[in-house]
Order: sequence, then structure tokens, then C-alpha cells
Amino acid sequence: MNRTKSFFLILLALDVSDCEAFLGIPPPQSSPDRGNPLLSEYAMAQSGILLNVVLDIPEDVNCHDTTASRLVVDGLKFELITDAVLAGDVGNPLQQKPISTTRRSSTSSSSSVLVSPPISTGPLGLKIHSDGKFVSTKGQQTVSFGKGSWKMNWVDNSLLGEIVCGFYLESDAIRNDAVLPSGHVYFSFPVFSKHSMEIFETKRIDYNKALNEYYRIQYEELDKMRNCKVLFKKLGYLKNGFDNYNGIMKLKSEFDLKVPTTERNGGVLLSIGEDLFISTKGSVWSKSPGKEMDLVLVGEASLK
Repeated sequence: MNRTKSFFLILLALDVSDCEAFLGIPPPQSSPDRGNPLLSEYAMAQSGILLNVVLDIPEDVNCHDTTASRLVVDGLKFELITDAVLAGDVGNPLQQKPISTTRRSSTSSSSSVLVSPPISTGPLGLKIHSDGKFVSTKGQQTVSFGKGSWKMNWVDNSLLGEIVCGFYLESDAIRNDAVLPSGHVYFSFPVFSKHSMEIFETKRIDYNKALNEYYRIQYEELDKMRNCKVLFKKLGYLKNGFDNYNGIMKLKSEFDLKVPTTERNGGVLLSIGEDLFISTKGSVWSKSPGKEMDLVLVGEASLK
């Protein structure tokens, strides 16, 4: 999943400041007003799901230097609970906003008002089973993830949703030059329904057919160019080959944008219900206290 899409979904997941882990980020200026009608059903099916998470925090998320410092936090286990996190549970002065999960109508003076499903479940509880740990020059260190909760958000007609887990770190986790900063930290994992995976597979088949046709035409044009003795015709075949190459690049770009699969980053899917799958590859985001919209990608999260 590209970072722009993931960042947008993160903002949707944080649009209601109704628990401590999700405080401090204002709602997006504009967002879809209707969520997936099955959102509540999907979320309720996660009750009791145990997630075993590994965090990989590089010194610089934009640098691929294999010699750079890395902070790998292992052993973090937590259980998803489907009870809503109320204000009093985490000392939050803000009142929990009501959530409607079905489309219902009410009649008043012969008029009908439709309430659309929400795009987010709102914060739900989670239970920490074990803290994360990492090894530094000081020996084994423990990372305590406090004030945790999770949300599932899913925009209607979107082929994928996202589970976002929010925590608060009291202090930095540091290994050499790699740092997971204190403050709010979030893990996000794409989720897919069985129906969306079937659509992805159809798109993938269509993509492969179109790509093979592009390659066939390109090879034909280049072969004609090599065998042609007339210069202006040879240049025409060469131009056709370049045009076809541009078509291949455009097709690949459109596939990346329209069909977010986990294959390109080595991820796999885990079943988390009869009709739902979660990617084992996710993202880690950080937000320091007092910085309004400073939500920064700092690393990767993976499920074991």
C-alpha cells in the first residue's frame, strides 16, 4: 500500500479524539461521510485475536543503507477487545461520541433521515500480554506500550480497510542511532475481505494479460527495426518501441495504485475471521506531543 493512501487512512482512524492513545490529532478537513456497512461486523469478529508484533525502526526510514543502525523490538503481544474505550477508562476528559453501525431511518413529519455507517469503529480496547524488548549495548531493554486501543476504519466502496493500534510511550526506545520516539505511536495493518481479494485477483489477471500484450508488440517492433533496411522506417519502428515502453511503465504504475497487494513488500495474508484477512506487513507512525499534524512514518511493523 502506498504511503499517501496509508497516511490518509491513518488520519481517518484518528478522526475522533475519544481515548488517550488517539488524542491530539485534529480531524481531516474533508473525508468520506459513509463507511463500509460491514465495518461493525468485521470489527466484532476480532474479539480475542492475539497479535504478536515485531517493530523494525531504522536510523533513517528513507535510507536503505544496510550498515545503518536499526532498532528491532520483539515480543510485543496484545489481544484485541471489542469493548468501546470510554473516557473514564483512560482518564480522558472528552466524552465518547456515539457510533452508528447500521443505516436506519426515522420518520418525523413524514420526512425520513438516513444515518450512514461510520468510517471508523472508534477506539476499542486491547490487553497487553507482554511488552516489547530489544537488545542494546546496555543489555536487554523493555519497551512498555501504555494506554493502548485500536480502531478499524473502512471507507465504503474501498477494497481495503485498516486496523490501527495506538499507544503512548513514556520514554524513547534507543539503540545506537535508531530511535522510536516517546509520545503517541501507531501501528497500521491493511485488511482485506474475501470479496476484495477476488477483485484484486481479477485485476491482477487482467494486468498480466495487458502486460504480456505490450511486451509482444514491443518485441515485434524491435524485431522489425533490426531487419529493416530503410532508415526512416527503422526510426518509425524504434519510436513505436519507445511508445510501447511508456505504455508498459504507465500500466505498471496504474497497477501499483489500483491494486494494493502485499506481494511487492514480501507480505502475506493471515485469516482473522471467516471473511477477513490482515497483511503481516504494516507501518509504524509516530507523533510527538504538542505537534498538531506531525504524523511521521518511522518504520515497519510485522506480525508473527
